[in-house]
Amino acid sequence: MHIHRKEIVCAILLLFTLSVQVQRAGSTQGSRAGKGKTSIVVEEMHCKSCARKIAAKLYTVPGVKSVSVSVKTKTLTITSQQGRSLSLRQLAEAVEKAKNRALRIVGPMGAYEYSCVDSKPSNSQTLPLTSVIVEEMSSELSAQRIIKQLVALQGVSKVEVERSAKKLIVTIQPQAKITPWSIWEAVEKGGSHAVLISGPQGTLSQLQSQATAPHRPARHPR
Repeated sequence: MHIHRKEIVCAILLLFTLSVQVQRAGSTQGSRAGKGKTSIVVEEMHCKSCARKIAAKLYTVPGVKSVSVSVKTKTLTITSQQGRSLSLRQLAEAVEKAKNRALRIVGPMGAYEYSCVDSKPSNSQTLPLTSVIVEEMSSELSAQRIIKQLVALQGVSKVEVERSAKKLIVTIQPQAKITPWSIWEAVEKGGSHAVLISGPQGTLSQLQSQATAPHRPARHPR
């Protein structure tokens, strides 16, 4: 068997290219680990005991590595495990389980602020009609992807679309346990990003524009 010099050179170049790609992948993974921090500003946190209760609930969220607290600024900073992304819905729900409320969440997915209607969370609170403004809904197919995820939420009875305004009107059954954070997550699963969610429970708005937020490729469900 005769191996030509040209074939040997090509093989060496191929091995060199693969080596460089592996090195780049490793460095990228390392930089992502450094960006895995999410901060939460809560409604009430006046002492270390309150802080410990909230932190304990946050540690139950999958992917949480550590939680640091500033009682003075009512802020908790969560570090995620390497290669893991955190669910904003699960973080907000963890805070509510500690009898509190997340007013602002800032992390790799952007910055969001929650303006409440009432002063304290209530399990009996209903969300009969909610308006959702999304970042992208350019086609009927993209709209259907979002609708599919919204109607999958237990308690959603109808979703109407105003595609030109990138707006969805979500009708929710009384007593359904659906929060603005769960609607936000459903829109994400549908391949878009919610920039404003408003309804009887309050308003969840995106503070950081997509132009300045970390790049997030749209996810298209199969």
